[in-house]
Amino acid sequence: MIDPHTFYIILVMSGVVLLTRLAGPEIMRMIGINARMEKALSTMASAVIVAILANEVADGGWRDAIAIGVTAAALLILRNEMAAMLTAVAVAAAGSFLAL
Repeated sequence: MIDPHTFYIILVMSGVVLLTRLAGPEIMRMIGINARMEKALSTMASAVIVAILANEVADGGWRDAIAIGVTAAALLILRNEMAAMLTAVAVAAAGSFLAL
């Protein structure tokens, strides 16, 4: 069973994502994008994922720490973000199966 607090946090985060997806293009049209802002926006998704995973690792999640390390190695070797994420999911699933 999912923790009610976790459910509400996910619900709020989903609402914020929806709001930014709907309003973001209009706001960016009014503001305009320079090279610095474009680079910041392109790295935003990775920063969010790292923040979420860092919280898990800080809580002592060895499976997550191993998955992050494997993901980093896969990304450096394969140069493909999707392949690296699939590798991380496979490692985390294997860790769950082996009860790490």
